[in-house]
Amino acid sequence: MNARQIYDLAKNYVDDNNAVFASQSLWATFLTLAYAEFRGKIPQEAFEQLYQPAALSNVASIDLNNVLFGSAPSTGFRAQRITRVISVDPSTLALWNVLIPVNSYEALMPISTTTIAAFMVGGVRWWLDGRVLRFSSPLSLTVQIWYLPDPTINWSTAIVAGQNVYVDDFSQWHDIIALLAAQHYSIKNGQVNPVLQQQLARRLTEMQDFFAAGRS
Repeated sequence: MNARQIYDLAKNYVDDNNAVFASQSLWATFLTLAYAEFRGKIPQEAFEQLYQPAALSNVASIDLNNVLFGSAPSTGFRAQRITRVISVDPSTLALWNVLIPVNSYEALMPISTTTIAAFMVGGVRWWLDGRVLRFSSPLSLTVQIWYLPDPTINWSTAIVAGQNVYVDDFSQWHDIIALLAAQHYSIKNGQVNPVLQQQLARRLTEMQDFFAAGRS
């Protein structure tokens, strides 16, 4: 579902025509809270996205400005943070090595002058220097950069009629966002809805079982 459809579903759960009990701006607040809760109940790695640049040839850094970061990244998803950098077989994309993250230039200092020797000594390191990904040794490899996309959605504008704002890839669970928003509505109005609470508990259990099975 897109953001507007989630909003409409949430209102249907409480049978609110949006004219009496809650304004659209208040629903935007409910949905902002609900989406933060929703993302907190899903393993972070489920949200990971992949960016694979062209094969590197003696490359010591990759500028990710307007690629993963910036106001209009070319990948379509702005990164919140990079979670891992790996090297893969260029033909099969099978994992070769996991590059080691560090948090400073000092920790990045080269451990070898050649890529092969660097891996033998203990692994190539990477550091995100602002929006530039830097390596401890120049690389001639195929790398994959995995990252968490920025979860920010402006629900105030996203739920305006006629909008088609993307939320995430988990449409089969988007009713949970609507249920959580409806729960916030019920709390504000001091009304307990046992049916809504039972449905929310059931759907949360189903979603968590789904991701637990996937991870195992």
